Amino acid sequence: MPTKVSGTALSVQSATGDQVLGTDAASKALTSALASFGKKPADLQLAQAYDPTSTLDVTILGFRVPGLAVSQLEPAVLQTWLFAGATGVTTKQTTVSGVAVTEVSYKGDTSVSYVVVRKDAVLVVQSASAALAAAAVAALPC
Repeated sequence: MPTKVSGTALSVQSATGDQVLGTDAASKALTSALASFGKKPADLQLAQAYDPTSTLDVTILGFRVPGLAVSQLEPAVLQTWLFAGATGVTTKQTTVSGVAVTEVSYKGDTSVSYVVVRKDAVLVVQSASAALAAAAVAALPC
């Protein structure tokens, strides 16, 4: 996870799925997807980077499951966590800061999510600012 975006220091926190997944629809759907891969919430490694002062409108979420191919994890994150395919949600393949991403936008919401695959992790950059999102994508480790 990056520790800076646009010169602003980010706080980074990490946890496992059993520590943070709850009873909301997205958590239940992600837990179900994990089970379909023979994995448990405790297998899911999560990380979040954000500006603790809220000066920057950008959040980065990381999803990783050791032993699970990113080709399985990415669609699971898109469908369960980001609700891609739901009414009013649009997705498209695009490039941000020279990086191939899946852009997820929600009707009536200015915040956009950019999904990036890095090695064995799925990273989600969320921001209402395209410029900040581009800076965050550029700051992601390779």
